[in-house]
Amino acid sequence: IDRQEVLDTASLGEGKVTGPLTIPALATDPTQLFCYKRDVEKAKKLMAEAGFADGFSATVIGATGEPPTAAAEAQVIQSQLAEIGVKLDIKMMELNVYVDAWLKGDFDMAIALNGGRADPYTMYNRYWTKAGNLQKVSNYIDDTLDSQMQQGRAETDPAKRKAIFAAFEKHLAEMSPWIWLYTSYSYTAQQKNIAGFVPTPTGTLFSLSKVTIQQ
Repeated sequence: IDRQEVLDTASLGEGKVTGPLTIPALATDPTQLFCYKRDVEKAKKLMAEAGFADGFSATVIGATGEPPTAAAEAQVIQSQLAEIGVKLDIKMMELNVYVDAWLKGDFDMAIALNGGRADPYTMYNRYWTKAGNLQKVSNYIDDTLDSQMQQGRAETDPAKRKAIFAAFEKHLAEMSPWIWLYTSYSYTAQQKNIAGFVPTPTGTLFSLSKVTIQQ
């Protein structure tokens, strides 16, 4: 998977390739995280060693409403995987149908928009802890991830928390149960007589309470 190509095609390059964590204060530079280098010939060899020299067929699901780029992302990935014989069928669903299948883990692959949170634990505890209620979606857990999440939850020292979640992110990227593609840029538009509006990273409209309209 060429993540930059997915970004450039699906979102016209308006974003950046990311790792598991997107919180600026805690995220690791994705260039410092493990990621397989795209090597089509090596991928073909690994496919053959796994018994799939002629490739295989799979289905990727996506929602028609959210994210709006899902279909384009799926099409780019479909084209990339075709180079090693993976025949990817794209199945776009209404959002409520997609969410139902996603929650059950009833899919081969899924294009998903996972919203960020201000804290890594609240962002990912449902997926990467042994008590998480979305393990059917993540389809992976190990002692290391569970332990690091619990340590990060309990730690109050900011520097120590950053180190814990850096280790968590590194391990998650190395295990690669998911492929983190990119984070889109967000834009706002306002008239010239608006002052004091600051968009919040969570997308809430709380900052409207500080907005003034200049005469």
